[in-house]
Amino acid sequence: MKLLFTFILLFQFIFGSAQEAAPISKEQAEVTIHHFYELFREDPVRTKIAIDYIETTWRDEYIVMLLDIAYITNSKTISNEALRILREKTGKKYFRNIFKWLEWTWNKEQKIIPLYADWLALIYQNIDPKFDKYFRNQTEEALIRLDEVRWGGVVQDGIPPLRAPKMLSASDANYLGSKDVVFGIEINGDARAYPQRILAWHEMFVDEIGGETIAGVFCTLCGTVIAYNTNHAGVKHELGTSGFLYRSNKLMYDKATQSLWNTIEGKPVIG
Repeated sequence: MKLLFTFILLFQFIFGSAQEAAPISKEQAEVTIHHFYELFREDPVRTKIAIDYIETTWRDEYIVMLLDIAYITNSKTISNEALRILREKTGKKYFRNIFKWLEWTWNKEQKIIPLYADWLALIYQNIDPKFDKYFRNQTEEALIRLDEVRWGGVVQDGIPPLRAPKMLSASDANYLGSKDVVFGIEINGDARAYPQRILAWHEMFVDEIGGETIAGVFCTLCGTVIAYNTNHAGVKHELGTSGFLYRSNKLMYDKATQSLWNTIEGKPVIG
């Protein structure tokens, strides 16, 4: 009898622990989002209820949501609680090093709840109402990992693109030194130069060059400009700075659709 009991326990340990939690439904996801959002209210009673829910219904899909909270909350208390739960549930000891937590997460398969994009819409609309449309109803439509999309700390066009800048002749640009870097573009015989020292403030310019409307994105990390023709299939896209990053690269937004565009590939990836 004792041997049989031991075998049953061993069987449950080997096979039972290997079983993954049942997929979460959209209805359950809505409840989960409600509890997580309660943490932002900083009400002691609501906070305790939310934490009890998170700990008793724990799933790996909660990891990135706790990191979202720790990343943007202004409350050190709530941030500490989110990171405490992460340490206890994952066994990792990255403490308050948010970027170490994110690096660890991004090196694993993405695990997010259904409606995760709606969670992003909910928490970021408080920063800028325009952010809601970036993410609403986009969980299944996104072409990139949503857990790798990070807020850059500004509202939409918080770093204002340089639009239709006034041009000077080379001889009049006496504010530039011999070692200043400029980026040159020539289209249909129309040549323009954009100084790095100016683009560093704007990170993006929109201009008409040789009859073509061009959006140029300056990467402050690698010091490179990528220029795109904003006319495609008869549609003229008005692009700007979304306020979000993907793998440290700026995500542009399209004013008409509020979709997010990858600056490396020049195409919409969310929306």
